[in-house]
Amino acid sequence: MTREATPEDVDAAVAAAKTAFGKHPFQESDRPVRAALLNALAEQLAEARHDLVPIASRETHLGQDRLYGELLRTVRQLEMCAELAREGYWLDPVIDTPIDLPPPYGRPDIRRVNEALGPVAVFAASNFPFAFSVLGNDTVSAFATGCPVVLKAHPGHPETSAAVDTIAQAVLPAGALTVLYGTGYDANLRLVQAPDIQAAGFTGSLAGGRALQGAINERTVPIPFFGELGAVNPVLVLPAAARSRGETLGGLLAGGATVGMGQFCTNPGIIFRPADAVAFDAAFLAGVTEAPRHQLLNDRIAAGFETGATELAGLAGVSVLRDGADSAHHIFEISAGDFVRSARAREEVFGPATLLVSYEGEEDLIAAAATLEGSLTASLHCDPADDALADLIEPMLRRVAGRILYAGVSPGVALSDTMVHGGPYPSSTRPETSSVGALSLTRWTRPVAYQSCPARRLPTALDDANTLALMRRMNGQMTRGSVADATVCPTDIATRVKTWR
Repeated sequence: MTREATPEDVDAAVAAAKTAFGKHPFQESDRPVRAALLNALAEQLAEARHDLVPIASRETHLGQDRLYGELLRTVRQLEMCAELAREGYWLDPVIDTPIDLPPPYGRPDIRRVNEALGPVAVFAASNFPFAFSVLGNDTVSAFATGCPVVLKAHPGHPETSAAVDTIAQAVLPAGALTVLYGTGYDANLRLVQAPDIQAAGFTGSLAGGRALQGAINERTVPIPFFGELGAVNPVLVLPAAARSRGETLGGLLAGGATVGMGQFCTNPGIIFRPADAVAFDAAFLAGVTEAPRHQLLNDRIAAGFETGATELAGLAGVSVLRDGADSAHHIFEISAGDFVRSARAREEVFGPATLLVSYEGEEDLIAAAATLEGSLTASLHCDPADDALADLIEPMLRRVAGRILYAGVSPGVALSDTMVHGGPYPSSTRPETSSVGALSLTRWTRPVAYQSCPARRLPTALDDANTLALMRRMNGQMTRGSVADATVCPTDIATRVKTWR
């Protein structure tokens, strides 16, 4: 059984993480060790899947098929972070050898590498009991870089969290991961305000994220806060695409909107389509009606959804096409003009709801798209005949989205080096980062430069011999070579300096 974390529990967890940091296996040279531990966790998690999935299904109502898929994704996240830890991707070592010239062209020997921040806090998500929880990507990406983790389990799935924690503790050394439980905010605030916590990762509501950010801002020394706070993930169906393949797109987007009962962070919440997109509307409504229904994650999520859906239904210009009576998924409609005039219509309603925005012409769509705020994703469905309009719309989407899709649907993320799961506020508090993929590791590091540093004091990643066989940038060129092989050609620069005056 889990219990409410006390202030003493929080302090003890942070102290254990502080003790672990900088020691084996968190030292720079222990990358292969951390990789082996992550792979061992992946193996243990996979072996326990038939025990874990029924527990998570009972606690979250997400269904065993969905949860088996999520657990497999979590296993792959562990494997990917193991690969990244071993190869040192996140270190990003850079070396500039000296140039014996006066400023601004001359320079001393300067070398830079990313180093682990130290103990970090992670807050598990309600809607991903495996992938964004105890051994979720926030936890394992931090561990891969050498940061111990204090994790606050989500109160929506405490038994699942405890079961995964048991697996983790059997593999990891003391202090590497400590899991705290409970429903109150006091432990959360105490955790992010603990002086030895160096960063925090959060996936959850806008209100919860703002509360944590506020507590962090009150610290004597603020820390980075990597919060994912919500997204509407707009979809724009342009006129020619709606005419030529409206039925196909309607069915496709119905599947994307209803997967997970609308409780994926990347479900499309707002869909723009022409006012006369009859085939699209018919296919979308049919697909939504036929989608399977089940309970929402928990009573709090359900209550929040009903409040949000009721508010949306009451907005000026909003029509209710489906209220959930004969379909679990609510569908609302609003004109592009009313959408522009209503800030509330542009906010997320987390759960099974979609707002269809009707536009009459290109100017109508452009004006509505210009009001969009930050989202994890934005999707653009267009045909060649739409190219001129798409050229106008696309820069708007780049401004508001971390990932732009031109085919398919947004739910789900690829575990790849290129993935960006983040975006401008409120989808993320740090739009330059990602909580999924290789970029996620860099959140838990900071760059440190070493100038004219004696060889014996350099981090191994920056040594002359390239002992770790890393790909490094030396004097502007990517290489796995040693410093002895580096070339720097100041001849042209020297000529410029002589002739400058």
